[in-house]
Amino acid sequence: MQEHRLEKLLPERTGTTLVSEEVVHMLLAECARQSESSLTQRVEKLAREHDVTFADQSYGLLVKAYSGDPSRVSALQCTSCCAAGSGNRGDA
Repeated sequence: MQEHRLEKLLPERTGTTLVSEEVVHMLLAECARQSESSLTQRVEKLAREHDVTFADQSYGLLVKAYSGDPSRVSALQCTSCCAAGSGNRGDA
């Protein structure tokens, strides 16, 4: 069973580890699959701490993963709109 392995992996990915956009995308895909809002928040925080630029697909996965939390989805939409004007969606 691979359920909840992502949660065990995340604490190991802090510090000096480089996090790429591709890794974040894969992590967010798993978060969306599990519909785990708290895990999604941790992945989003990790990505932002490592200045990862969110691709449109990554924002889509964030929305899907946060679908049970309308306030988080609204916050993402605001972040996405504001960042689109600045040219860098990784800033929040």
